[in-house]
Amino acid sequence: MSKRRRSIVAYLDKQGYTLKLVNGGGSGSMDFTSSQPEVSEITVGSAYYKPAYFDYMDSMHEFQPAAGFVLPVTRQPEKGVITCHSGGFIASGATGADKAPVIHYPKHLSLLNDEGFGEVQTPMAIGKTGNDDEMPRLNIGDMVWCRHGKAGELCEHFNELICYRQSGRPTVAANKVEKQQTMITYRGEGKCFH
Repeated sequence: MSKRRRSIVAYLDKQGYTLKLVNGGGSGSMDFTSSQPEVSEITVGSAYYKPAYFDYMDSMHEFQPAAGFVLPVTRQPEKGVITCHSGGFIASGATGADKAPVIHYPKHLSLLNDEGFGEVQTPMAIGKTGNDDEMPRLNIGDMVWCRHGKAGELCEHFNELICYRQSGRPTVAANKVEKQQTMITYRGEGKCFH
């Protein structure tokens, strides 16, 4: 792509069309793309949020996760299992585990082997905390904090992002963080299209 883009820019320049803007790349290739002399700007979206898809990219090691979503616990169908409302915010592209959200907090939760993040519900297994043999208790209405696979899907499913500031860890209770600001999402100017 770089050779082709460079040759197109050179051709247009020879024809008398000097481009003021040559866009390239995205979050996953920002190091490479920003080093290309013909590129005047790079497109970085997901990097600002550092979604789970980028956790293993070397170019993202200095970025910190800055967005996510919470799912309310709606029922406990059996001991050791909770069910959360919604959650099916799967990233675009070929379906795979790398495109699914990840559970951020509480750490002792995991997806069931035969389930995943679903449009209607997301069942989760409650594991042991490691401190003792007791399973931690999650109540109906408690929140499970998750990180999205890629930022576009998060912004596609919600009209706005609610910004919070806190100094400690997330909590399972909904009212333990202080709301700071609400911003419309960058897709559709605050409109939801799903």
